[in-house]
Amino acid sequence: MSNSAKRTLIITPLNDQLKPFYTTITNKNLKDCIISHCFGTLISQPYSNTLREIMKMILSQPIDAIYVIGEVEQPLTINIEKSLGKMGITEEDFQILHIQPKQWIEWLNRPIDVEGVVQENVQMLKEHPLIPGSINIYGCTVDTRTGEYQFI
Repeated sequence: MSNSAKRTLIITPLNDQLKPFYTTITNKNLKDCIISHCFGTLISQPYSNTLREIMKMILSQPIDAIYVIGEVEQPLTINIEKSLGKMGITEEDFQILHIQPKQWIEWLNRPIDVEGVVQENVQMLKEHPLIPGSINIYGCTVDTRTGEYQFI
């Protein structure tokens, strides 16, 4: 890759099972991609830490496209209460936050509309005043169980 070659930025969850999909989805070689991981592909607000990192990459690299790739949610397969106990988190810790452990666990396990989250993130990036309009922005969801992916 020459210094002037444009690169593709991929924003994706922390799951290595998604890596084989990157080249298929972007039609680019991985050496021409910058991978940015965030938990759940969530860009929470226009001036979040995730967006700050995106802006730094845009300013420091010639970027021609951004792909927001979300993973079709897989159910949690851990015992949350047991894991909290192993971490030393007690019911008293939850009382400090004025929440009940059961409510927090229900909140953590609540299904996420991954397609909706990806769509919102793509829209936020497209409308962001500091992201150049010359950068193409795409959204995609991947089901790692079936190998299927869908552009949003």
